[in-house]
Amino acid sequence: HHSEGRASARGHKRSKAMAMRSTLAMGRSMMPVRPPTVTRLQDSRLLSAATDMAATRPSLAGERRCAETEEGSKQCRRLRQSGWVPGIIYGAGQRDELVKVNTKELMRQIRARPVSFENCVFDLVMGDQTHKVVPRQAQLHPVTDEVLSVNFLRFSEGTAVSIPFRYVNEEASSALKRGSYVLQVTNYLKVAAMDEDIPAELEVDLTGVEPKDVIRLSRVNVPSNVKVLDTDPNFVIGTVVGVRVSGKGRGRA
Repeated sequence: HHSEGRASARGHKRSKAMAMRSTLAMGRSMMPVRPPTVTRLQDSRLLSAATDMAATRPSLAGERRCAETEEGSKQCRRLRQSGWVPGIIYGAGQRDELVKVNTKELMRQIRARPVSFENCVFDLVMGDQTHKVVPRQAQLHPVTDEVLSVNFLRFSEGTAVSIPFRYVNEEASSALKRGSYVLQVTNYLKVAAMDEDIPAELEVDLTGVEPKDVIRLSRVNVPSNVKVLDTDPNFVIGTVVGVRVSGKGRGRA
């Protein structure tokens, strides 16, 4: 009798387990299956990219300036002596605001990005408010390089920035390898930034250039997130000059 009872108990447990597995399998089969949605995936990627940008965006500490006690040449001189650089936030259809930023933080950011400081988007943190801005009109002392003032343009889609050029593939030009060089006419290209991932520099491809060649916009690698504002077909970046290689030997271009 005892053995029959144990066998019956084991059979009951097996039946219960099988019923549970059957119920789980039925539940899984009845669960609605959502087909992958491209739009949702794209939205997720855009949100992720925006979050990554915000996480890596450099920041500056600032405070509002008092118009009565912190505006004017003497007052601004006192601000600089106490470790602040005066400036203004403007643009985006909003009223101008007097601000001051921490000198040490500002100098650290300028040293970190000497070429792209004025085409980089910053978080300007002022108390409980954060402004997304691009630095403008940074004025330096002619002798000491001390920052005398800096303004900030509120960033939005289509904000105009000037991006410097950088030459690439110089080794792919026999003329440049033999001593020719680019006499630069224009240092920057004015573009509209469609998002805050603004390139620090624009690459100019010098592959195959020859003496007397004119370097135009067609040689600039322009990313899709910026729109060129200067569409003049005669826009010149530079001209190749210097040593010329000919079949009879070397000459001057």
